[in-house]
Amino acid sequence: LVEAAGQSVARLVDLLVCRLPGFRDEGIYAGRQVFFYKRAQICAADLWGAFQDGGQCLDPRLDFKDVDQLTIFPDYRLPQLLRHFGVLKYSETLSELVDAQEELPAGGAMEFEIR
Repeated sequence: LVEAAGQSVARLVDLLVCRLPGFRDEGIYAGRQVFFYKRAQICAADLWGAFQDGGQCLDPRLDFKDVDQLTIFPDYRLPQLLRHFGVLKYSETLSELVDAQEELPAGGAMEFEIR
């Protein structure tokens, strides 16, 4: 897959998502399809990072020319930080669940809202 990506991290993410179902992090929210692709992006970023040495890429296949196209990985950390600084405000119900460290249902509306 890395060779087929042709030094494009965006293409590698697409290939991972298309060829490996475990990387398809998507769902329907408010009637619209939403794509996160967290796992595929982390995989591509980790491969790229593992072969960096002082700003030089040790494997030309992983010398991605578009690494800046990766998004911030959609998980709980960023919303947690934004909430802490008052940038993000949760509904009362969601606040209670998060504060009680309750697990949100996977693929549920509240999980999508946070991500």
